[in-house]
Amino acid sequence: MLTSGASRADGSAAGWLNAGYFSGCSNAWWGPLTVTPVGSWSLSMNGDPTGTVYPATLCNILATISMVGCSYTMGGGPLSIAGTVSGTFDTRTGKFIPTSSALSISTP
Repeated sequence: MLTSGASRADGSAAGWLNAGYFSGCSNAWWGPLTVTPVGSWSLSMNGDPTGTVYPATLCNILATISMVGCSYTMGGGPLSIAGTVSGTFDTRTGKFIPTSSALSISTP
């Protein structure tokens, strides 16, 4: 997802997530579910790291979540607005850890 060693301005996209990153999702109550991203989500680094951990933001988040008997859209509000999730990204492990978001859930 990231190009190691590439220089970029704080807040600019460092990588993108697409449908290939979503598989094997499930819910403890309803079982398997499908996450279908709308467009490409981007990951940006927003400051200096502490060791290998950067402050980061997932942007352009808009997705349809479907499971048995239920379907909803997750994003930044109305169905057509994408949201963001703030967190940290560890370049050593390649993991994003969310810390806050303003995502909304809407039923289609």
